[in-house]
Amino acid sequence: MKHGFKKRANRISKKARLKLGLQVKDYLNPNVLAEAMKAQIIDPANLNIPSESLDTLLNHREDEWSALGAHINGNPTIFINSSHPKTRIEASIMHELAHFILKHEPMGAVNYFGLPLTRFDKEQEEEAEFLGGCLQIPEECLFPLFAFEKYNLQKLAEHFHCSKQVARMRYNQEGIRYRVNAYKKKYKQSKN
Repeated sequence: MKHGFKKRANRISKKARLKLGLQVKDYLNPNVLAEAMKAQIIDPANLNIPSESLDTLLNHREDEWSALGAHINGNPTIFINSSHPKTRIEASIMHELAHFILKHEPMGAVNYFGLPLTRFDKEQEEEAEFLGGCLQIPEECLFPLFAFEKYNLQKLAEHFHCSKQVARMRYNQEGIRYRVNAYKKKYKQSKN
């Protein structure tokens, strides 16, 4: 990722929450963010797709796709794989919204079971992954939650309606263990 991108992503996350009237430590529902961005979220199960094709689409190699972002008639559209757990769907929506927010230009598109699958380069995917995580769990709230409110990864995941893997990823990305330990050490020294 380009120098300064992580700070930019955290600013975008904070700004998105403020625009929606949320505090930095509030859960940001990806459906609400999508609606604010005028992005449509479509579950292929609600489309007029023959049941055999739908079953193949939603269950074809489970890890192959979670969400697909595309511009349909100029509008941002996200197709979700509703066979996945809710936490994974939410993370996938945030990832696709991040592509739209960052105005990523796809390298191209392929037809995937009748859905337009856009392809992005590695750097764009890394940026969308990072920003998607920031949208789910902002950096600004992590230190206070762990240092003062005694959060652990499970509680963080529950608070932000995400998987424990996403909670751990954000915790590690922002160096929270180091920051909390440094704070505790400094606090302990000031008491002596």
